Amino acid sequence: MTETQCVFITRDAAGQLQVTPDPNLHVLAQTAADGAFAPVRPDAVQGVQCWRDSIVPGPHDEEVVLALRVPLFIVEDATADPRIGELGTRDGRFRYEIIQGVLAGDEQSRIDARLAEFQARLR
Repeated sequence: MTETQCVFITRDAAGQLQVTPDPNLHVLAQTAADGAFAPVRPDAVQGVQCWRDSIVPGPHDEEVVLALRVPLFIVEDATADPRIGELGTRDGRFRYEIIQGVLAGDEQSRIDARLAEFQARLR
């Protein structure tokens, strides 16, 4: 799995969502490293968005949700019509929702397995 870019999604003083680039934000690499995922959090952060070659969440993506208390949006940039998924929590459980596009092949089973891993580590 490769990741081309990650950004913070923030809310400005007028309440509008905006993209806040951070050249030091590399979710796949930072969550795979030893230690806690602890990026410098901008004010009014509403989410993190990463562009990847796969819609399936990465091995430690739950660290973004747990550390920042915001959703992680994954944009699959390998196609002309990108798919988008949202990783978050609801009622103490990890959830992953496809908000643009559809899943193909065994992607749902791979996503379900990944969510089970996240949930097991949470306990």
